[in-house]
Amino acid sequence: TIECPRCQAKTDLGDKGLSGLAKNFTLMDMESLDVNDFSRYTTDMIVEKLAECPICYEPYSSERTAINAGCGHTFCHNCINDVVEKAKSDIFTCPTCNQEFDVSKLELNEELVKTMKAVHLMREHAKSLANES
Repeated sequence: TIECPRCQAKTDLGDKGLSGLAKNFTLMDMESLDVNDFSRYTTDMIVEKLAECPICYEPYSSERTAINAGCGHTFCHNCINDVVEKAKSDIFTCPTCNQEFDVSKLELNEELVKTMKAVHLMREHAKSLANES
């Protein structure tokens, strides 16, 4: 059992240990960015491109909240709700990796939501600075 240093939630690691923990592939992709990407694009353009739903290709936002499936793949809540409704049961298949999960495994991708909010704030700040000059 481990305890989250941020929220103090306890998680039983079971037989798989740390490798059994849910992954967050969208954030992992952001961590592996190439330095050349930063020379071609602004940071918020990179984050927005990486942080888009793989079903509808829309960037995550307050209207398209990022939901993490049990396998670590992330989808906007609109698209994953459609997938779950079509499943007609509490078990759904991840559209990316085809693993089956119980609906109870779906959870808000809090780290990605925080990242997207920060990008939005940076963008708004940049706009206000541009309007001042």
